[in-house]
Amino acid sequence: MEIEKVKYYLELWTEYMKHGGKGNLGYPKKSIGFYTGGSHSTDDLTDEMGIQHQIATNAAVNSLPDDLKDSVYAMHLGDKANMTAMAIAYNYQLAVAELTTRLEKKHLI
Repeated sequence: MEIEKVKYYLELWTEYMKHGGKGNLGYPKKSIGFYTGGSHSTDDLTDEMGIQHQIATNAAVNSLPDDLKDSVYAMHLGDKANMTAMAIAYNYQLAVAELTTRLEKKHLI
């Protein structure tokens, strides 16, 4: 169950990284001259929470040892790594296990 959550967060992270590390694309939600009174819709709050999860996952991935981090980048973003396919798969499994504990410390799991 926890590994499935880690893989879910890694999928969110993949989308986050494909968009240049930016959570929202397009026009800003707030513009100068319009005051919302501080009210947020449920969708806005959900989007903000998703962005926080992406940022936390990004921090957890970047704090991994280099070989584990490289395997995550190779599996999710298609980055080149100086490892064989078998080494990437093995290190990826280790990375997911390590991310389980790191994301649990960040209270995402």
